[in-house]
Amino acid sequence: MSDLSRDFKDLSSELVSVDEMWDDFSCRVNKPMEQDVPTKLVTPHKKVPGFNRTVARTYRKKKKAFIKAKHSNTTEDWEIFQSLRKLFNRESRHNYRKYVRDTCVESMKKFYSFIKSLKRDSFGIPSLRSEGRLISENVRRN
Repeated sequence: MSDLSRDFKDLSSELVSVDEMWDDFSCRVNKPMEQDVPTKLVTPHKKVPGFNRTVARTYRKKKKAFIKAKHSNTTEDWEIFQSLRKLFNRESRHNYRKYVRDTCVESMKKFYSFIKSLKRDSFGIPSLRSEGRLISENVRRN
């Protein structure tokens, strides 16, 4: 900081514009912050039906157990991981089914919008337009 104050005094005596002094000051203050202050990127994610706090907690436990089992490679750790995996699958299936049941009862509009969100093409090449005609058969699209 003493370098900053000394350089700032030198700049003020040299008839440098205020904008240049501000740029120098902000650069000197922000650069150490960017280098030394830890940051965490939070990625936005879609809300998955039935994925609540308890399922998320079980998922984190399962993930930690897998890492521990992978590093230690003991049967005890693998058994703990497998039991947590079963618990996670059971909880997530239960909450998902509960969500679907509640959605069906709540309103038909929400239920049909949920069903519509599940629709996907199973596989294959998408439909093509050739010479103004729509080709949708798999044999002709290849």
